[in-house]
Amino acid sequence: PPSESLVRTLNEDPVVVAQSEVLESDQVWEPKSKVESPRVYTAEIRALYGFDPSTPPFDRLNPEGVVEKLQDLGFNAVFGGSESEEMRSALKTAGIRRFGEYPVFVGKSYWDRDPSSRPITSEGEPYPRQSWYAPLDPHQPWLQEVKREALLERVKNEELDGIWLDFIRFPVFWEEVPPKLIETSFSPEALTAFQERTGIVPEGSSTREMADWILANANREWRRFRADTILGFVDRIAKDLEEQAPNTILGAFVLPWSEDDYGNAIYRIAGQDLDGFAKRVDILSPMLYSHQLGKNPSWIQQRVEEISQRVQIPVYPIVQCFDQPTPMREEEVEDAIRNGRLAPSQGVILFSQRHLETTQRWENVRKTLREVSPPSTDAAPLSTP
Repeated sequence: PPSESLVRTLNEDPVVVAQSEVLESDQVWEPKSKVESPRVYTAEIRALYGFDPSTPPFDRLNPEGVVEKLQDLGFNAVFGGSESEEMRSALKTAGIRRFGEYPVFVGKSYWDRDPSSRPITSEGEPYPRQSWYAPLDPHQPWLQEVKREALLERVKNEELDGIWLDFIRFPVFWEEVPPKLIETSFSPEALTAFQERTGIVPEGSSTREMADWILANANREWRRFRADTILGFVDRIAKDLEEQAPNTILGAFVLPWSEDDYGNAIYRIAGQDLDGFAKRVDILSPMLYSHQLGKNPSWIQQRVEEISQRVQIPVYPIVQCFDQPTPMREEEVEDAIRNGRLAPSQGVILFSQRHLETTQRWENVRKTLREVSPPSTDAAPLSTP
């Protein structure tokens, strides 16, 4: 039978597959109110993802010229940067924020390094590689520690204004339409932790038998356990940053799906609990690649509005500026950027420098980013000194 650890969720409004008790995370760190945070941006953020001043269109410019080019295009923030102190200084002097992203649970090199990093499916088999996507098992304690240390080292060495968690989820290759939804992760470490946390002992002698039993008899508890595993990692990072880099913003890239998509797969398969994320990070950035997902650009603003109605932190969507699965029309690129800026959005991220350079859409970017800013919203501002 379940133990007394079957209690209310961490969230005031539980996100569950069905209405029932859910699991509480262990050793929860309670972050301070985002409204009271010392990190606040009152101006709209317009960020270029994949910024690299050593490549076109910036490669022939000195640091001051790079800054002028970014400002002329309408950007006031970048994801990426340079090891050059001169470049960093020029960006800082101009007030251009420098963010980074850290890929958490992904990377084939870890599969080669330690097979335990590869997720195990409900069939008891290693997770298959899907195109470039090679996910990692969030249940591995050693892997969490390696990732945590690497992230903190990067923040320290690069003196970033903010760091975004990427691939902060259980395995799902969401870029495929429709996606192949695979049940994970049933590693020995996961099954042991599940039993310890819940007191639920799955029946069966093989991984497949135990997975089948869990999905049939303890589905709600299993989903909550997985989501809390992700939130537990975010907890640690948030606490680390507060102690070691208190002025560094913490963001998270999250799936574009709503609860209605694929049977709430964002929570059920990916283990992403947006309400839980919003209590731990400063910014949510849904990956709203409208063209790739076969959506009208207006869907971007609609999805931002849906998320903003649930959370009390800023939402900065990252929008598509690349030609997949088919070429985007210039007007479609402009509409995607515009919709990413519309209220209640408080910022937009353009993916990416390389794709914009390849397609030579810089003038489309300049046109849309330099348009009059959308109206302010009632969402909590994000600030920094």
